[in-house]
Formats: sequence, C-alpha cells, structure tokens
Amino acid sequence: MRTAYLCMFMVMFLAVCSLFPGAAMAGPAPREEEVYFANGEVRLAGTLLLPHVDKPVPAVVFVHGAAYHDRKDNWEEAEYFARRGIAALVYDKRGCGASSGDWATASQFELAEDALAAVLLLKKRPEIDARHIGLWGMSQGASIIPLAAVRSQDVAFLIPVSGCLSFDRQMHYYRANLFRQRGLPDRLLDIANKASLLSNDFARRVRNGLPVPTAWRLRCAFDTDLDSSSEWAKVRQPVLAVYGALDRAVPVAQSAAGLRQALLLGGNQEWTIVIYPGAGHSLGTTDTGELYEPWRGYVPGFLDGVTDWVLRRAAGGRSSGDGLKGTAQEPVLPYTAAHYERLAWYGNSLVQLPMVLGFCLVFAAGCLSWPAGFLFRRFRSARNPRRPQIVSGLAQALCAINLVLLAGLVVLVQAVSDQIRPSCPPALRLLPSAGGLSALLSVLLVAFTARAWRSGVWMRGMWWWSFIALAAACFLPFLFYWDLLGTPF
Repeated sequence: MRTAYLCMFMVMFLAVCSLFPGAAMAGPAPREEEVYFANGEVRLAGTLLLPHVDKPVPAVVFVHGAAYHDRKDNWEEAEYFARRGIAALVYDKRGCGASSGDWATASQFELAEDALAAVLLLKKRPEIDARHIGLWGMSQGASIIPLAAVRSQDVAFLIPVSGCLSFDRQMHYYRANLFRQRGLPDRLLDIANKASLLSNDFARRVRNGLPVPTAWRLRCAFDTDLDSSSEWAKVRQPVLAVYGALDRAVPVAQSAAGLRQALLLGGNQEWTIVIYPGAGHSLGTTDTGELYEPWRGYVPGFLDGVTDWVLRRAAGGRSSGDGLKGTAQEPVLPYTAAHYERLAWYGNSLVQLPMVLGFCLVFAAGCLSWPAGFLFRRFRSARNPRRPQIVSGLAQALCAINLVLLAGLVVLVQAVSDQIRPSCPPALRLLPSAGGLSALLSVLLVAFTARAWRSGVWMRGMWWWSFIALAAACFLPFLFYWDLLGTPF
C-alpha cells in the first residue's frame, strides 16, 4: 500500500513539474562562498554559487538594474544557474548591502567597471572556465553590460533582460503606464515628462562642464543620454536578449527592433532575441503586465532556455543570428517622444531655469517692496485719481498669485516625479484655475498699461508696473507649457 502511495505521489510530482518548467531545479544545492573584489576605491561584496562538479564550469555575473539592489535580488536565478552546472556570482551593488560606494552618484561606465571587476575575480578561480564568463543584465543592467563587453575580451557572452536603447523614451513609456494604472490625468503625465526632460538636460550640461557645486555634480553623474545603440553595435560577443511581451516598463517591440538593427549594423554573427508571451518586465508570469504586481514566478521555459543557451555555448555550439522570436504589442501613448523633441528649444534647462528664477525675483519684488503703490500715490492723475490705485492693487495681486503658481508648480513636479507612487495633492489640483485667474489679471494689467502709455499720464511712475505687466505677459506661455491654464486636474 505504501508503495502505491509513493508511486502516485511521484506521478503527481512529475506532472506538476511538466506544467511548470523550472519549478524543480536539476542538481543538488550549490556551494556558496562569500567573495570580495574591488573597483578602485569601491569594495564590492558578493556570493559565488558553485555547482558540485570536478571540472571548470562556465560562469555568469549578474548585473543589477536601477536603484537599490543587493545580491538577494538575483538569488533565485543564480541558484538555478548553479544547479544546472553554471557558476553564478551575485553581488551587492555599490552602496548597497556590504558594498561601499554610492550607486546614486555612479555613471554607467563606473557600474560597468564594477561588473568587469567581478569577471576578473572569476577568471582567477580554478573552478571557473575562464573562456566562458558572461554577463547577465536586468533592465538598466542590460544597458550596462555592453559597456563592459566592448572594454574587455574576458567577457564571453551577454544576456540582456528587458533592456532599452533610450532611457528618455523608455521612461515616457513607463510613466504613461504608471499614471494610467494610478488613474492620474494625462496633463499630470505631461508635467512629469517635461520635468524629467528638464532634469536630464541639466544633468547633461553639468557632465559637459557646467559649473555647479560638487554635490550637484555627483548627482548628475549617471549618463541617461548615452547612446546604447552605438554601444551594442560595437559588441562582438554572442548575445541572447530576452523580453516579456506584456512588459509595461520597457517598450518591447521598439527596443527589440532597435537592438536587432544595432547588432546587424555592427556585424555581430551570433545573436538571438526572444520575446516570451505572457511575461512582464522581470520575465515573471503575468496576465496584464501591470507594474509592481505580485510575483508569480518566472514564465515557463525562460530559465531553462537561458541556461540551455549558456551550456550549449560552453560545449562549443554556435548559432547564427536568429532574428526576433515572438512579438509584442505596445499600448498607444498619450504623448510621444517626438512631441517633446519638438518643444526642446523651450523646455530645456538653459531656458526654463533662468525663467523660473527671473519670474520669482520679479513677482517677489512686486509683493514685498510695494514700490508701485508708493509711486502711484505720489504721481496720482488729476483726471482719474482712483485709476493708479486700481492698477497698483491689480499688479500686486497678480504678483502674489504668480508666486503661488510657481511654488505650487515646484511642489507638483516633486509629487508627479515619484517613479513608483506619483500623486497630485488635492490642493494642487486647483493650480490650473489659479493660472486662469492669473491670465485674466495679466490681460487687464496689460490693457491698463497700454492705455496709460497712450494717454501720456503718470510717465514718471509707470515704469514699475509696466515692467510687471511685461513679466506677466511672458508668464502666460510658461503657464501654458506647464499645463497650468484651464480646468482643475
């Protein structure tokens, strides 16, 4: 009877494993060894997972994506690789876990050098086949691994997972899906996109030599404007690129086609691009691909397919460029990248930041110094003594409203720029209405100013509120650009 139950259990176990490939990993649990390596002054800590074999084995270094990551984030994949006979090195990203440094102030090239330091460590290990050490890069890591590959012949192959070619375009896609998921209106998405372009443009100018404090310079070190297409065109190592068809963080169809074109342009002779159906950004099983949904495990066939490819290469197998395997359909975005490229002449940091500073100074002076009121009382017209007081009050009220708009815009940009939980505080939803009131007062002030100049009255005092009127007129296109004219959000 016991034998019958045991046989039934084994049959059921094998059936489950056939339905969920990779649920039961082949081979015994790997050996784990704490390792340390350095890139300049940065000391990195990690764990090397080794299979139980008596000969040198191929190895993979796992390179992290954006933000904070330690070795635990790649542990599941690393253990799977090691059980399949492939050594795996997972490490704490600089500034994370037991590693020194600061990932927030590192460039892509510095992060690539961290990965090469891990490759150098593996190359010296007797358990590792030094001819077959590759790099796995997830998301942002997929843009870092080609930088390492073109700088070292020690990298034997690359496995980019859910990578993109342009961070700006990728973030447009990501934010559109994130704002839709959180139920935020398109106008707030437009503000977040414009704020991101402004920030990236400022960072690029800082990297190109714009003098700023050291702390600002460090925060601008990550080169978001790096042309990943040109870097991939230099890669000669074999490439296995994988994507999830339902990815809502990276535009898969566009990214896969761009990667294929770059590899062909560079003359790479061995590459494969696979798009897995039913998979999200992390190649996990998903029905919708929505961002930050609960983890349900890797899509069937993914880990087996990747490890099979590595083992086949280590055994001497080769494959020619296989083209794209699979398709992905991306949702239509409310604002395309081309939309912002057409507005780059106005929305860049060289224009926007001086404008914000200038508007703040002018409107603050109008509110705090009250020179217009004193001048209007001194040079009051005999024909209409009340008109200067009306215009003075109008100018001062307009300055106060515009200062509130500028302060509200700064707070709003901070709120919608959160890359995980963007929001709009209830009080700030009325900013467009305040912008409409500002536009009405600006028209009235310009009209009073023009009429006064034409009549030739108060010539000695009109210069101040005429200057306010000019600033208010220039402020209107600024409000329109930042979607602060119209109905509430």
